[in-house]
Amino acid sequence: MPQAFQLNAARVTTREFLFENPRLLLPIIWLIKLLRLRVPGSTDDPAIDSPESFVVEETDLPDDVRAAFAPDLAELRRRGFDIAVFHHIPLPHVVTTIDRATVTDGSGTVARLQRRFWAAQNKTRDTRQFETEFTHGRRIITFAGTRDMLTPDSWDFSHRPPCDINELLEQHRERVRDVFDGQKWIIRSEQDLGEYVERQHKELVEFHVARGVFEPVPASVPSDTASSPVPRDVPPEDAAVLEELSRLGQNKVGFASMGWGLAISLVAFAAVFVARQDIRMLWMLIPILIVHESGHWAAMNAFGYKNMRMFFIPFFGAAVSGRNLNVSGWKKAAVALMGPVPSILLSILIAVIGVRFDIKWLVELSLLSLVINLFNLVPILPLDGGQTMQAVVFSRSRFLDVLARLVAVLAFFTLAAALGEWILLGLAIFMAIGIPLSYRLAKLTEDLRDEPHLQRRSPDGTTVPTETALEIMRRLRAGSKVALAPRILAQQTMSVFENLNARPPGALASIALLGVYGGSILIGIVGIGVVALAQAGHLDRLIGNGGFAGLGGAHTPLACDAVTHAPADAAEPPGERTLLIHASDRDSALADFNELRERFRGSEVVLFGQTLSWTPAKADDGKIDPVFAEFEERGRRVQVVKGTEMISLALQATAPAKQATFIEEELAAFTAIPAWLRPLPPWSPEWIDAPEQPRWRTMRKLLQEVMNVPADVADDDSPLWKQRAAAARRRDDKRVAEIDAEMARNRAGAIEAAAEKLEQRHDDADSKKLIEAAVPYLLEMYNGETAIEADFEETEDADGPAGDTEGKRSLLAVRELLGVRPGEAAVPDGDSESEPQSYAWASRDGETLNLNVSASRPGAELVDLVEWLCANGGTDLKYDIWGLTTDLGFEDFDEDFEE
Repeated sequence: MPQAFQLNAARVTTREFLFENPRLLLPIIWLIKLLRLRVPGSTDDPAIDSPESFVVEETDLPDDVRAAFAPDLAELRRRGFDIAVFHHIPLPHVVTTIDRATVTDGSGTVARLQRRFWAAQNKTRDTRQFETEFTHGRRIITFAGTRDMLTPDSWDFSHRPPCDINELLEQHRERVRDVFDGQKWIIRSEQDLGEYVERQHKELVEFHVARGVFEPVPASVPSDTASSPVPRDVPPEDAAVLEELSRLGQNKVGFASMGWGLAISLVAFAAVFVARQDIRMLWMLIPILIVHESGHWAAMNAFGYKNMRMFFIPFFGAAVSGRNLNVSGWKKAAVALMGPVPSILLSILIAVIGVRFDIKWLVELSLLSLVINLFNLVPILPLDGGQTMQAVVFSRSRFLDVLARLVAVLAFFTLAAALGEWILLGLAIFMAIGIPLSYRLAKLTEDLRDEPHLQRRSPDGTTVPTETALEIMRRLRAGSKVALAPRILAQQTMSVFENLNARPPGALASIALLGVYGGSILIGIVGIGVVALAQAGHLDRLIGNGGFAGLGGAHTPLACDAVTHAPADAAEPPGERTLLIHASDRDSALADFNELRERFRGSEVVLFGQTLSWTPAKADDGKIDPVFAEFEERGRRVQVVKGTEMISLALQATAPAKQATFIEEELAAFTAIPAWLRPLPPWSPEWIDAPEQPRWRTMRKLLQEVMNVPADVADDDSPLWKQRAAAARRRDDKRVAEIDAEMARNRAGAIEAAAEKLEQRHDDADSKKLIEAAVPYLLEMYNGETAIEADFEETEDADGPAGDTEGKRSLLAVRELLGVRPGEAAVPDGDSESEPQSYAWASRDGETLNLNVSASRPGAELVDLVEWLCANGGTDLKYDIWGLTTDLGFEDFDEDFEE
């Protein structure tokens, strides 16, 4: 028997692939070569070491082949080509049959007619060529049509457009006449022609073997499977399908191939997020998907699946594939559940750790994982929930199976329309096209379950027993209106056989599986709710800890270029009210911004991500109400702010540690200055451009240190506070007054002593001047009124003691050292609402900055704040404006603060 070879597609050159394939397939071609994939193939060159044993008489060629060769053979014989050799070469290992007619006229010119039939694609290819061999080893070949493989360097190969056999012969003879450096081999008999064919074929095969394109066929597998040698009495069309089944069963995945596949698919998956500039989401998704798919992998491995591989799917996620044709329905359901169920439990554990130790990125990671895994439990194919329901419920009836697939198609169509994602639309269309085939396969599976004589167990879990395969193939052909290619028929046969073994579980097993499924959904929903509250900072409300949790995390994305400001006409005084409008997306907000700017020229309009504020001129103040109603009808969230009422904003950003520390320190020093001094915010252009900025920054940090002195000595009077409380309960007003006076003396002494230490460390003139001015202010703040029952607002406001006091005047004398707004006077009487202002407090968690911002009539300062954050390395900005992008309104904010 001749040695057979198989095609190693990984060693085929890109140029050879492109002989018969469009350039659009280049990415797939490169993937095949990179991963060294075993792709079925067939070539014009017979994949055997010698064609000698396949010589036949012309009459032994198939009828269709003789009919195809007849016109050209007749013309060649008329021109003297009457020495002939015929070959009929069946190659079952590559599902190919090659028929040849090789003829010569005795002059050294050889003509070859060939027909190749590749059953895997039901494809026939006819070729014609003329050859002339010279004694020095050179061979000239003129080929009509498109070549499919390269030839040795000594072969002068030229392919011409399809033409008449006589025209091709003349083109070849013209090429031969140009050769003067050798003699032609003269072929005068059938024996000479047979030797020529052997010599030519051996040279070609050695060329393919040397470059690794041809590899010896490995030893066959055991004979009790469909991958064993095909029985002699099997028709050719069935033999081709059995060979394809054999190939599917033997398609083993090596560790290196799996690793490369995972790596390349991960790169493609990551490229999507890099293109969208969402790197942070990418780093969160990768571990979530790997943990999820590892659960599937562990279950499949436990149930004996083979040829497993894990890979990422751009735009969709990741998956694990494997095969075990003997797996029952309950095992399939368990495999589907082992992805989301352990991931949900692990996500809740991670959330507990994140909340307990205030690790915000862990809380965010757990919330995203819960959402993804809960979505996977939706009972829609091909999600894990759909796979579970398919194995337990839908597979019991072909009608339930079709209904489930129709629901899935409708769901993905709806989701595609809602999100505007064409990929989901493509998935829905693909699933819809496959419904008729799914119904036919489900019906055939039901019919075969009533056939007791069929062998239903695969010997190795990956191959189909021959007799069972032939029966399934017969019924598939009978139920199809079109002829099926061998590879497609093989895939359908394997699918039916797998479903035949995957019987739905019994009653108790079904109840248990559905219980785990439903319980996981419930746990996931509760987990998402609790983690979302924890992330937003409202968890302490839910569990009754009391107090105000703060503004919480920000959620609405904010790009650095998504803020802009249309200033008001300086000649027109602003109105008394500002309208805040929040849109559902960035494009809608931008359209609203442009509309208001055009409709009300001279008004101030600020665009802040998906939110905008509109402050009309005083003459247009009455138009706020109709505009409010108009935008509310459009589905916007709207809020009116009166006068200079403060608006609260949660702003989150990510920045490298050094820049995050700088931002935090700048804001801490800024907020240490009483607001009535009108300090310049560090994000204002006047601060950024000022040459005195380094000196101002030094003085601000010193004032911050001075203002922290009372906090350092506040606990020194704790025994007196207890005595005072006891005296107050007895209504001993005299004793209360005595204790208040003693506490005031103690605090004054502590503050003055701490101030002296600061003066010793900072001995320059400006520092001493600032410290001396701050001490009276501190004494007034902490000793001016100590009675517990005194009304807070009468004693002091957020800016300091009410009224024009000595302490305020002392700070006013040094305000220029701190960097203040140019051209503005301070307001020592506490009336700080005459001009719009903004404040910001920051806290840092690693590289995450959380800012609580208060602004009156938001305008250019909020735009400047975002630009300042971005200029200092801030990325991944998010925000919430209290009352618009959160569930609580301004009234809730006030009530919480008062509590």
